[in-house]
This record gives sequence, structure tokens and C-alpha cells, in this order.
Amino acid sequence: MRRYLRWLCLGLLMALIGLQPGCDGLTPSDRALVRSFAEDWMRSRNMHPTNEDGSPNLVAALNIGRRAITGRSGNAEVDAVLDAYEVLSNLHEADKLMEQGRRDGDPDAMDQAIARRPEDWTYRTSRATLALASGDVESWQAQQDKAEEIVVERNIDPVWYHEQSLRDYDRLGADVLTNPQCKLILERVIYHRLQLVNLTGDTAYAMPLEGLIDARDMQCP
Repeated sequence: MRRYLRWLCLGLLMALIGLQPGCDGLTPSDRALVRSFAEDWMRSRNMHPTNEDGSPNLVAALNIGRRAITGRSGNAEVDAVLDAYEVLSNLHEADKLMEQGRRDGDPDAMDQAIARRPEDWTYRTSRATLALASGDVESWQAQQDKAEEIVVERNIDPVWYHEQSLRDYDRLGADVLTNPQCKLILERVIYHRLQLVNLTGDTAYAMPLEGLIDARDMQCP
């Protein structure tokens, strides 16, 4: 089983070269798993700068130096995995920045994440929501339009898109009712819920609609 998992992880890692623009099927925890495997794999081939105990690997340092100078390690298999690992490391750093942005409401962290991964539509929907909550309607519209464009171009399941959008709006919490953009925010929540009802036939998405409409019409500033 362990050997099977290793080969599965290696296959995912190699596939990342092609999946790099989106990696829509991989969650941050999936990426972390594959990244951890890649580090073990690199250590077994003296291509990771540290040993498992954190001590420097001098042989690996020489090998990495050669690759940095020539662009290649001399081993095609190693080069392929290292190329994919670099892609994965970029994903990891971008995910950390976006997580920070979502947690802290930090637009700069989100913008840095988007700069690393401009084709990640989930980053765009989160940034759009934060922009709208901050009163920056122009940025909201630009990010929202780009997210929808990516979803259509990549043939992303629209259910994923609308559910992600709802998660982004839910993150705003009860402060929505005092936000100057309250009406527009609630209109977007209502829109995404109606789309999910139409796409899935699941009426559970419609259950909060009456309360949302009342809040929009009677409680928003």
C-alpha cells in the first residue's frame, strides 16, 4: 500500500507540470501531501538541501548548485520531478498567501497570491468578495468577471463556482448588515443560491432565501 501511494503521489507530482495553470482537482492539503512526498523523494536522490533531521546535505548542495548553473541535474527523471516541485512550491506559497488574505481580510496578501497564480478562479472570487465588502465595486467587478471567464474557458463545474462564491460571502459574517454594500452583497448571495437550486435541484439551497430577501429589503442601510 505504501509503495502504491508513493507511485500515486509521484504521478500527481509529474502531472502538475501540465496542471499548473489550475490544479482544480487538488486542494491545498492534497498539494501539501504531494509536496511532502517530493521532498522525501528528492532526499533519496541527494537533491534536497537538508537531511530528514534538518542537517545540511552537502552532496545535495553540490548537485543543486550544478542544476542552478546549468539548468539541469544530468538525470532526466530528477529534472522532471524538480521542475514539478518548483511548480508545487509556488502553489504552496500562493495558497499560504490566499489563506492569510481570507483569514485577515488582507487585500495585499490576496493580490500577491493572484500574482503567483493568476488563473486560479477561487482566488479571484475571494478577492472579488473582499473588494465588494471594502466598497471597491470596480475591483469587485473586474475580479468577478475574470473568475467567471476562467470558469467558462476551463469548463469548470459551475456548482463548484457558486459554492465557492457562497463560502466567500459567508466569511463576511453578520457585519454584512452594516456594510454600505449590504444590498449588493445579499443580492449576490441570493443569486448564487438560486443558481445552485437550478443546477442541482437541491431545495436546501433555497431555504435561507426568504430571510435573505427580507434582510436585503428591510435591514440593509
